[in-house]
Amino acid sequence: MTDSQRAARDFLNENYGGIAPSLADIMRPSRLKITKKTLAPSIMGNSLGSIDIEDTKGGLSPNVDVLTKTLLKNAATLASQSGVSKICIHFDELDQGLGELDVQRKEMLIGLILAIRSIRSGDEGNTILPVFYIRSDLWDKIRFSDKNKISQSSAVFLEWDSETLLSMINERIRVKLGSGNTWIDIDDEKLMRGSQSKWSHIVARTFLRPRDIIQFLNFATEAAIKSYPESNFFDNDDIQRAREPYSKYLKQELDDEISPHWDCWVEALQAFSEIATMTFSRDAYKDAYNRLKSRKNKIDADEALEILYSFSVVGYRRGIGKGGSGWVFQYADPDARWDNAATRLKVHAGLKEFAKLREERN
Repeated sequence: MTDSQRAARDFLNENYGGIAPSLADIMRPSRLKITKKTLAPSIMGNSLGSIDIEDTKGGLSPNVDVLTKTLLKNAATLASQSGVSKICIHFDELDQGLGELDVQRKEMLIGLILAIRSIRSGDEGNTILPVFYIRSDLWDKIRFSDKNKISQSSAVFLEWDSETLLSMINERIRVKLGSGNTWIDIDDEKLMRGSQSKWSHIVARTFLRPRDIIQFLNFATEAAIKSYPESNFFDNDDIQRAREPYSKYLKQELDDEISPHWDCWVEALQAFSEIATMTFSRDAYKDAYNRLKSRKNKIDADEALEILYSFSVVGYRRGIGKGGSGWVFQYADPDARWDNAATRLKVHAGLKEFAKLREERN
């Protein structure tokens, strides 16, 4: 064990109870202990025995910056000794379930972004690469100096559509089945009901997120193998059988996202089941929702629809061009605002099976 390894291990054991601390362990200490056995940062030649994270006014102690630089240098040394060229630290899901940013959360996110920029522009930035993920709607609400510079030079905007999702799936197929294989090779090319391709049928049931596509195809794979163990392509029955477990998965995803803001949101979902059709009028929804609404649910029907739209559970009908119209969903058109005057609404297709809905037919 090298001196750097020993120092890092002893520091983690001393302050966080081990080398694999939980997030709660990391956030807990108000003071960090430093012994001669561990890291030994110094200020003006004086070694620090311990460091208070907060100063007397509740701000960040300046000594933390000294310790941070020592930790980063130690990590870079460990990487070099281990033959590791890059250490990527990913900060993801910090915005999970967030609809609005309060002042404290804005300051925390901005602080993290600026800390990441500082690390990447420092001496250890060639080895240690922190990466921060945030939804574009929340990024637009954050204001700080040099934000535009970071957007232009250090940010990558991940935008998914049917084509880019197919490219991602093709890459996974190539890794699993060989370089010559793509989606075309595992699709029997027969159209679903309504002359819709399998791929379009699947994409319409997602929020244009990779994990949704992957989850749907995992269920379809299970269905294909169960019906025919030697199967090497998807047929229409496989896609149909995948819809019900996928719909349950999507509802559970929405539980995670909506429940922190509105714990009675399932009542809104039950109102769809009461109506029983994927498309419905605002008045019909109000009637069903008001009948099912419990006393502890303080959200009225109009507000419920607006919240459901913000999470892409429902969309509304909007006129397009000369005499045309189309459905507007938040996930597909993030810039579109909720239309309080909309009278014709639609439940997202991915929830059809869970809510036991049917399509209206002429």
